[in-house]
Amino acid sequence: MNEIVGQSKDSEQSLQVIEQIAQIGQALTQVSEQFTNHEKRIEQLEDTMRVNGVQELRIDKAVKHKVVSYLGGKDSRAYADRSLRARTFGAINREIKLKFGIPRRAELPAKDYQQAMAFIDSWMIDKVLADEIRQVNQPLKVVNQ
Repeated sequence: MNEIVGQSKDSEQSLQVIEQIAQIGQALTQVSEQFTNHEKRIEQLEDTMRVNGVQELRIDKAVKHKVVSYLGGKDSRAYADRSLRARTFGAINREIKLKFGIPRRAELPAKDYQQAMAFIDSWMIDKVLADEIRQVNQPLKVVNQ
């Protein structure tokens, strides 16, 4: 007999089970680390991914709608005034860029899309520009001579 005194087959099997459990623990640790790395990569992608083409078009449409509304519609004199129209578009675009820290609307992170749409929807024109639009859109008074 080549068996070691004091060690039974049951204890040998127990040691094998313990060793297998330790290997499973190591494998779980590796999987957990890989999962954490993947989570970080996904988070980084979400933070840096820009709006897609459809979202960009929706933002563009929302901005146009907001500006045209403030100008009094496409048939208004304020809308026909290129300078006033450009300053109004410039005002909203400048505020979008400042709010989200981007050089142009196309650089908007996809994660901020809903917030940007809400911002555009609630955007208010400044008083000076609003007064100028109102003045341009006032009907001309006919002076009798």
